Amino acid sequence: MEYELSYRSEENHIFIPEWENREIKKMPEYQYTLEETKDQYYYEIEIGSTWDDKFGELIVRKVKGSGKDETLEQLTETETEAILSYVGSVCFI
Repeated sequence: MEYELSYRSEENHIFIPEWENREIKKMPEYQYTLEETKDQYYYEIEIGSTWDDKFGELIVRKVKGSGKDETLEQLTETETEAILSYVGSVCFI
């Protein structure tokens, strides 16, 4: 699957051209964890949530820590592909 990943304002924006015109149902969860990184990070996922969103775009915040110690980081290719697989399996009608 082709995608364009950009990192803006501490958010990962993933644009997936083939998802551009698909009908999306509500995401079952806002937060997501990967088994291999669950002790370090969690991911906040939104579909098209900023003023310049394109259809087919995900906004992902990769969060490390909590509270005052919370930091946001850029996704790796492996994380991006796992998140796309998850969203693709739960969000399309």
